[in-house]
Amino acid sequence: MENIRSLAGCFISAVVAYFAPIESIFLGVAWVFVVNFVFGLLNGIVVRNEKFSFRKAFSCIVEAMVLYVLMATIFLVGDRIGNQSGALQCITAVVYALIYFYAVNILRNIKGLFPGNKTVRFLYWILSIEFIKEIPFIGEYLDKFNREEAEK
Repeated sequence: MENIRSLAGCFISAVVAYFAPIESIFLGVAWVFVVNFVFGLLNGIVVRNEKFSFRKAFSCIVEAMVLYVLMATIFLVGDRIGNQSGALQCITAVVYALIYFYAVNILRNIKGLFPGNKTVRFLYWILSIEFIKEIPFIGEYLDKFNREEAEK
């Protein structure tokens, strides 16, 4: 049993050391996931009078794990083909996209918690690109596009 623990400890140490170049990225993404989870939970409990749902929490954790595996895979492949800096750039692009989408979701949840806050409403309006709907004919196009996608 002691040998298995030692072997597991060595394996985990090796994996952590291998991914050390993207440790700060992993920690930053973890912060985004935690903030999203907390504000989603608060919005559900306070605004929608929902109870804590293990299913939704598990879904959030699985979503985070999928994105961590994606980032780890990008790093592994980039490192194996000798292009670690390219892999880091690709991971950075994935992280910025992740931050954008999660920021929109976080702001939506904050907007629900503080419906009278003009700053939050404005930031959500800008980040979620709601202002595009104000352009003539865009609303019609988006409705038509959504109907066509639903028919597929």
